Formats: sequence, structure tokens, C-alpha cells
Amino acid sequence: MTDAITPHFPYFYNDLKIVLLVINIPETMKLSHSFSGALRTFAYFMASGTHYMLEGIEYLSLYGEEPSAIEQAFAIYANVIEVDEDGTVLNAKYAEKRATQYIRSYCDSAFEVEPPFEDWELVLHGPPPLKDRI
Repeated sequence: MTDAITPHFPYFYNDLKIVLLVINIPETMKLSHSFSGALRTFAYFMASGTHYMLEGIEYLSLYGEEPSAIEQAFAIYANVIEVDEDGTVLNAKYAEKRATQYIRSYCDSAFEVEPPFEDWELVLHGPPPLKDRI
């Protein structure tokens, strides 16, 4: 909840805050250390041009010339990665594989992605608001 809501709905906001506290739902959440580490590692190897799944593929120029390809790869990674109830990443290498398959197929039209991407893997979810909510 943002402060902009409070003046308009003070009772609702306060009641909701109490309910959230009673059922132990935090008002804000942080990404787990496991997810943060997985994302950081993937981003490093992608940006450095040393990701082992893309050996022999010249893809670094995509960062400056065709950033939408990089955007799609990171969207695939984010859509595929899974965490357990504690936030521990369960399938980082598979998420990397799917993302790098996209880059490989983008750079090499002869490469066939197996299995083919499903629609949910390719979704580009909306961006965050221009102004932070907290």
C-alpha cells in the first residue's frame, strides 16, 4: 500500500494492515539470496560473453545493436526459473538453457530450439511503474 491510498481509505488501509500482520504476510518482500545469486551469475556470464552454453556464438553485439534480443532472453529466464517456498532456486541451469537457446536461435537461424518455446516462456510482462511505490 502506498501513502497515496491512506488519506482516501484510512480505515480500510489500517484494517488491511492489521489483517496482514495477523496472518503474517509482510507488506513488502525481498527476492531470496538464492534467486539474487542465480540472476547475478546469469547476468555476469551473459554480459561478459563467456556463458558456456553460448560458446562459439558471437552475441555481445546484441547488447548495443539489438537489445530486444537480450530483453527476450532475460524474460525467458525470469519466466522459467522456479523457487521453492523458502525462495531456493530449483532450476537455474534449465532457465539458463532456455534463455541461451533463444540467443543461439536468434544468432543462428539453423539452430532449432528443443523443445520449442511455449507461449508462457516468451511473455514480456509489463514494466514497473515509473515512480517507486515505497
